[in-house]
Amino acid sequence: FGDGASTVDATLVAASGAFAFNSPVAKFAVTIPMEEGDPISIPITNVVLKGTISPDGGKISGGTLEGLLTVEDAKNTTVLFDSLYNILRNLEHVEPDNDMDGDSEMDSWVFSGTFTAKGCTVTAK
Repeated sequence: FGDGASTVDATLVAASGAFAFNSPVAKFAVTIPMEEGDPISIPITNVVLKGTISPDGGKISGGTLEGLLTVEDAKNTTVLFDSLYNILRNLEHVEPDNDMDGDSEMDSWVFSGTFTAKGCTVTAK
């Protein structure tokens, strides 16, 4: 993730080649290209990744990513001219839809995406 390779613990289903990470990735940035301007990096927490590794390890397909964008991180992320928080809440009228800490206050947005990878290294333990 991010600047290079990461080692993560995952469970593989031999019959299908599917894998699931055994614990969420605490936090990493998703970089999104922008047509006008520099790409933006959005910090996502509690990330869960799933996908299918090809038999030769040459690629990962069907990858899904689910995580959370916190209100605090959205306030500290600038997109073109404003904070991501202001864009989501004021321009797009998208309210936070997840309560991370169980206090009945919505303090994050659920973030979902898809990914592919051209290669991976699998080490069996």
